[in-house]
Amino acid sequence: MSSPRNLVLPKLALPWNDPRGRFSPMKALVFGLLLLPAAWMIWTLVAAAPDMPAAGAAGVPGIGLQGPGLLPGRGLLGPGGPAGGIDEAGLSVPQVKETLLLAGLWAVRLLTLSLLVTPFKLSLGRPKIGQLRRMIGVAAGLYTLAHFGLYLVWMKLDLARIASEIWLRTYLTIGFVAVLILAALLATSTDGMAKRLGGSTWKRLHKAVYAAALLGALHFFMQTRLEPGEATILAGILGWAALWRLADARRPGWVRGVPGLVGLALAAGLLTVGIEAAWFAFGTSLDPWRVVAANLMPDVFPRPAAVVAMAGLGIVGLHLAVRPRPRAQPARPRRNSVA
Repeated sequence: MSSPRNLVLPKLALPWNDPRGRFSPMKALVFGLLLLPAAWMIWTLVAAAPDMPAAGAAGVPGIGLQGPGLLPGRGLLGPGGPAGGIDEAGLSVPQVKETLLLAGLWAVRLLTLSLLVTPFKLSLGRPKIGQLRRMIGVAAGLYTLAHFGLYLVWMKLDLARIASEIWLRTYLTIGFVAVLILAALLATSTDGMAKRLGGSTWKRLHKAVYAAALLGALHFFMQTRLEPGEATILAGILGWAALWRLADARRPGWVRGVPGLVGLALAAGLLTVGIEAAWFAFGTSLDPWRVVAANLMPDVFPRPAAVVAMAGLGIVGLHLAVRPRPRAQPARPRRNSVA
């Protein structure tokens, strides 16, 4: 039996350490930033006034997620939300609603950000940025699970009704599929699971993050039907990442340089115009050509397409500012030939 002195404890994989187990200020900073939305959500839950009037009370409108910008007459859980103002956990419905939306919003934001890590790493010439992808992806998965968990609380854990809502409402079905994908990726995100599955199988499995991002963006669109500003911006950024991947597979030297990044920014802006117009064409009764024309009106600047294009040009600026310059090789002295 080994003595306590000879007992070797396994090293903990702390999120703020680099792959060698050393403290990384960059990872520690990002880890702290990833916790801020969670802190705000907890504050939202616990800091509201305990005597907040219940939804449906006299003079208080219902809390169904209808209204401007959301699906008319089709709230997240149907007209009026669950009966009563206080759920079984003692949290008022408005608190749960607000935190539910915050969790979902940050899940989509972080999922989009996680898909930008590799393009940033290669385009900016900073390999250490790649260490952030798993951390950001795990955070996106956890916020997704929090979003779904709060949805269950909102529904008072009525599993029959939850299953019915997910089955009958298309945007809830889409969101639930995204939750399942991200839960599977979260469960297999550790080094141990990567070794158990094998490198190639693990990589193929985790390519499903692109499907989850697409479904998450569509779910977001369907909840902000008439005011899809941020949903369009996030979809445009996802389009930028997809275009970068396609270009990098064929001409990596071009897309990682200034000309390629400029062209990519402009292409992503045009793609965002198409995404926004397509959404209004198929998701609403508005004329999509009015949406296209709005991108040329200075009084409604900046439109989502302009935001995406400017963000792409901002990456060009970062490329010029932080990409390491190749070191000039010292000229070798010529040897004089001997006659």
